[in-house]
Amino acid sequence: MKYEHIRIAMAEDHTAYRTELCAILRCIGFSIHTAAEHGTALLAQLQQAASQPHICLLDINMPVMDGIATAMGIRQQWPHIKLIAHSMNTEATTIAAMLQAGADAYIPKGNIMELRDKIIELCG
Repeated sequence: MKYEHIRIAMAEDHTAYRTELCAILRCIGFSIHTAAEHGTALLAQLQQAASQPHICLLDINMPVMDGIATAMGIRQQWPHIKLIAHSMNTEATTIAAMLQAGADAYIPKGNIMELRDKIIELCG
């Protein structure tokens, strides 16, 4: 099944994982809108974009601007964009802070099928 109508943006500081995740999401059928190395770069790219993504995948721990600050920035400017915290960080207080900052869900890295299902659920 193809989901190319769903545009995904992401902020992920690990280049290899960012590249791999984009490739996997494209194989599933999603459209990659933007892939940035940290929150500041993602916000700048969103401001310059002609259209907005439906969903943003945000790593929590990133240099320059972390996922919590990025989620708050996106919520202020684009409240309609769905946010998924996608991280190796499993600390309950950090996940709670991410959800409080505006993330709609938390999906741990490595669980691609759960991530796919959550993207479809949030954008369906």
